[in-house]
Order: sequence, then C-alpha cells, then structure tokens
Amino acid sequence: MPNYQELSMLDTAISILENNNGKMNIHDLTQKTLEAKGIEDKDNEYKTQLYLDITTSARFVYMGEEEWDLKDRQPLAMYDKDGSEFNTAEDLDLDKEEDNILTFDDEEEKEEDEDYDDYEDEDEDDEEEDEDDDLERDDNGDILERYHEDDSDDFDEDKYNDYMDDFEDMYDDN
Repeated sequence: MPNYQELSMLDTAISILENNNGKMNIHDLTQKTLEAKGIEDKDNEYKTQLYLDITTSARFVYMGEEEWDLKDRQPLAMYDKDGSEFNTAEDLDLDKEEDNILTFDDEEEKEEDEDYDDYEDEDEDDEEEDEDDDLERDDNGDILERYHEDDSDDFDEDKYNDYMDDFEDMYDDN
C-alpha cells in the first residue's frame, strides 16, 4: 500500500482504482481519495477539484452510470465514447410536448395543416405567374432577354471623385 501522503490527489485516485481492480463510482472514488489523504472537505472544494481532474485527465475513461476506470484497463473502443453514448431514453425523460415535436392527435388537425400548405402553394404560384406576365415573349412563347436602358446618366463622376478625395484626405491627416 503506497504512502498516500506523498502522492498527489490524482495519483492517489489512480492507486485506489488500481487496488479496486475495476471501475468505481466517481463520488465513491473522490470520497475514498480524500479519506486516504486525510483531508477534511466541509465545503467540497477538494472533492470538486478532484472530480474535475479525473474527468479531464487522460488517464481515466468514463464507463457510464457515473463510473470511471483507468484507460489502460479498458479496450480502445471505450476511449472514443462521450457521455451521450451512455444515455438511455429513460435517462433523458423525453416528453414530446416539451421537445416541441409536431404530432397530429386527430385527422382534423392534419387536414387543417394540409389545407394551409395548399394555400401557401397557391400564393407562390400566383407570384410566379405575376412575374411571368411582365416578361416579353416571342411568337413561340419563349421569354425574350431584356435589355435595360443604360442608366449611366444617373452616375455623377465629379460627385464620386469629391467623395473619394474626402475619404483619402481623412486618412492622409493621420
């Protein structure tokens, strides 16, 4: 049995797990580690720090149900699992209403929803028809390309240059 007083808390936890020959509940492991070190922890400061050290250490692996073990005793497949791998439907306590999952309790609601979808589709069709009405077509009904009038008369080059000069002056002053 090693002298736990000479070891760090994390090394003490490792030694306790090695002597246990299997996985342990994280709360039991932290409690036994503190007891082995002779640390009184009324405010749970040491226990919290040890918990964080274990869960973030590369030496430990989560086994599910709040149990941890040493990585070197577990198969490589356990290394890649995160906590979500061990959740069950009972653990998650899924409730369809809370998760905002849309379900149809009766056929009437489903029909109302389908009617609404049909109404939306009609609006989209009307918009497309309106856009098509504005297009020019040739004798075969094909859409002709539009050539817009040259709007270059609206561009005032002198005004643009004045703006750019002011912009450059703003940075030249610094």
